[in-house]
Amino acid sequence: MIFKRTTALLCLLLLINLTWQAPLPGFAADTSTKATTNPAHSLILNKNTATYLKKGVIPGFGGIKFDMTKKQIASKLGKPVSSFYHYGGEFWIFKNISYAGFNFENPYTGSNGMWCLLIGKEAFPNKTFADVKKHLGSAYEMYYNDMEEEYEMVYTFDKVRISFMAETRKAEITLVQISR
Repeated sequence: MIFKRTTALLCLLLLINLTWQAPLPGFAADTSTKATTNPAHSLILNKNTATYLKKGVIPGFGGIKFDMTKKQIASKLGKPVSSFYHYGGEFWIFKNISYAGFNFENPYTGSNGMWCLLIGKEAFPNKTFADVKKHLGSAYEMYYNDMEEEYEMVYTFDKVRISFMAETRKAEITLVQISR
């Protein structure tokens, strides 16, 4: 249990803190490849969020959609600068957005388009489960996720699943996962 928690915490810290950490060894000579924080890319939560997600569009991410290739997303967010593994999948961090990880290898369909996105709290600042409920209504489910050791609130919109995680039911959301 401690190993799982430590691994998940390390992945989350890597995802959230790349903007101030030293570049990975492969990029040490070229600091221009370091990921940066772009406040323009924030998850939008309003009455239209569900509609956008049903269409496969990530609201607030400048036209990023499910099934886009790594090359297509790189054209919008800069080249990939690093990656990390989360639950066995490789997530890519792009130059212009250090607090989001994009997965392109869908284990269920075998497609190579973006199918899962992890978003750190920087793209969803100061929000709680109560804020989410104001815009999205009651959750499909809410439970304590033993593997993440956080509470998870889940919504489904057609084929899209979006989950929000926080340490307690009233704490700020620390991670958002959107998949299709």
